[in-house]
Amino acid sequence: MATVIYKCKNCGGPVKYSATLGKFNCEYCNTVYTEEEVKNLNLMSQNEDVVEDGDNGEYLEYHCPSCGANIVTDETTVATTCYYCKNPIVMSGKLERSQLPTKVIPFKVDRTRALESFEKWMKTKKFVPRSFFNDKKEIEEINGVYFPYWLYDTNVLVDLDREGSRTYSRTEGNYRVTYEKHFRIIRKGDVDIKNLPKLALAKSNKVLVESVYPFDFNGAIDFDSSYLSGFVAEKKDIEKEALMSSIEDDVYRYSAKVVRDSMTGESVNVVNNDFTIGQGSFKYAMLPVWAISYNDKDSNKHFFFSVNGQTGKVVGKLPLDMGKLYLSGLMYVLPIFAIIMAILYFTDNLQSNIFWFTLVGSIVGYFLYISKVTADYNMTSASVKNRGINQIDFNNNYSEKIEYCKDIDLGTRIIGRSRIESRK
Repeated sequence: MATVIYKCKNCGGPVKYSATLGKFNCEYCNTVYTEEEVKNLNLMSQNEDVVEDGDNGEYLEYHCPSCGANIVTDETTVATTCYYCKNPIVMSGKLERSQLPTKVIPFKVDRTRALESFEKWMKTKKFVPRSFFNDKKEIEEINGVYFPYWLYDTNVLVDLDREGSRTYSRTEGNYRVTYEKHFRIIRKGDVDIKNLPKLALAKSNKVLVESVYPFDFNGAIDFDSSYLSGFVAEKKDIEKEALMSSIEDDVYRYSAKVVRDSMTGESVNVVNNDFTIGQGSFKYAMLPVWAISYNDKDSNKHFFFSVNGQTGKVVGKLPLDMGKLYLSGLMYVLPIFAIIMAILYFTDNLQSNIFWFTLVGSIVGYFLYISKVTADYNMTSASVKNRGINQIDFNNNYSEKIEYCKDIDLGTRIIGRSRIESRK
C-alpha cells in the first residue's frame, strides 16, 4: 500500500494545498502550483505494504516516504503528517482499494483564520468561567481534517388535501358571538432535496462535526487526492444504508416546513403521509473542518470545537458559569418589569390583572432566557437539532415553493352567543 509525498520540482520540498492561495505551494521555496501542475509532479513514494496491522484493525503502521519513520494511523485515516519530519503524507493505497469520493470542498479557511474565528467566537460567550480560555496559546491541538460525508439527493411529491376548522369570537353590540370557520387546504407539487450531508465516520462526534453546516456546495469540485496533502483526511466507515432513517427524518421535516411556510392564512397539521419520497441518489464527498481541542486546567476537562473550513463558522460545547447567567437574566428582565410597574403605578392600575400578567410574563421570560443560553452552550439549541434542515434550506437558497396552492372557504357558522353583562 503506497504512501506518497508530492515533491516540489525546484527544491524537492513537500507540496501542500494552501487554503489561503486556493492553490498548491512549497513552503520552502514558495513555488505555487495549480491542480494540473501538481498531478505532473514527481512523487516521493514508499511502496511497501503495511508494516504492522493492529489487532482487530484498530490501527495500521506505515513507513514515511521521506524519513523512513513508522507512521501509526487509524484504519480510516487516508492523509496525515509525519510526526518526525513534519512532511504531509497521503496514503493513496487506502483510496485505491476503497470507493473514491466524487466531490471535495477544498479548505478556504487556513489555520490562522480558523484560530481568529475561534477567538472572535469565544469573545461573544460571556457566560463561561472567568479562567476559561484567555489565550490562544492554551489550545492543545488544531488540525485541518477532511471528513467523509454521504450527500443525498431526492425529490419529494407533496399531496396534501385536508379540511380544517377554527373558532373565533368577536363582540357584536351587547353580545359575544362565537363562530366556527371551515376550510379546505390543498398543496400539490415537488420539493427538491439537494446535497443533504450525513457524516460517514463512526469515530467522530456527529453533532459537533455536522453542526458547522451549512456548506456551500457551489464550491465543490471533482475529487483529487492532491487536495488532501497537508491535512488529515478520513475515509468513510459508515455505509449509506445505515443513515437512511436519519436522512428520511430530515427530508420529511424539511418538506413539512416548506408546506407550513406556504400557509399564510389558515393552516392544518402536516404529517408524513402527505409526502412520498422518490428514489434518491448518493454521492461520496470530503468536506473541510478544523478540529480544535482545549484542555481546561481548572476543571481538568477536554473541550472540543469545530470550525467550518469553508466559512469559518465555529461550534462547540462550553462550560457555563450559572451565577453569571442568573444575574444576566435578572438584568435582562428587571428593567422591563420596573418600567411596566411604573406605568401601572402612575396610571393607578397596580390592582388590575395587568400587574399579574406582567409578573407572570417576567418570570416566564426570565426562564426562557436561561433556557435559551443554556441550550446554546450545551449544543442542544434548535439550530443544532435542525442542522440538516437548515443545510437543505441553504442549498435551495430559501426559495423552495409548492407549485399548486389553494385555500377554499367552506363556510362559517355561529356556534355560540352570550350577552355581555353590564359593568355599571
